[in-house]
Amino acid sequence: MSLMSITEVAEGVRLGLWRTEQSEEEAIGCLPDNEMVKTAQQCCSQRRRSEIISEFFLLSAMMPNSSHCISHLPSGQPIIDGANISISHTKGFVAMILSEDRAVAVDMEYPSDRVDRIAERFLRADEKAPTTLSRLIHWCAKETVFKYFSGQNLGFEDMRVLPFNSESDRIVRVENIPSRLFVDVKVDVRPDFVLTYCF
Repeated sequence: MSLMSITEVAEGVRLGLWRTEQSEEEAIGCLPDNEMVKTAQQCCSQRRRSEIISEFFLLSAMMPNSSHCISHLPSGQPIIDGANISISHTKGFVAMILSEDRAVAVDMEYPSDRVDRIAERFLRADEKAPTTLSRLIHWCAKETVFKYFSGQNLGFEDMRVLPFNSESDRIVRVENIPSRLFVDVKVDVRPDFVLTYCF
């Protein structure tokens, strides 16, 4: 497993990216005795064990002088003492965003035509997404806004992504329709994933 980057994307807001490269056995051998590690070892699913281990390494890199552990609300939302946190996983990568005083959210998805097959589930009739990339950005942006307003339990129809150019725009504006609020979602397009985040 290897750290890709930790970036301060705004004052007091850090975004971390991690790539899973080593085997689960190698990773577990590097881990200290910790509640997150114990949770990982008790998981039946290999995929979930790998995700928890990646989260542990990334959290340790982002908060090196801390013994914080990530736990989850019944909804699945991650929580940590003393900070706001959001996490996303996709095919060998984990993204984490942290802030002590701001609400934060992150999502990532690997490029795939799967998003084309399910587009009707998350696109509104008044949204235009003619390419796979534009659909990925719509999907990730809405997932990010869903997490950002986690207490509102928004549906895809409750969020509208305003028109943007998927080839050049790296900020998209998303409307939370029930609350009449707008959120600027940052977009990072890479060969292995599309990443979106807001704060």
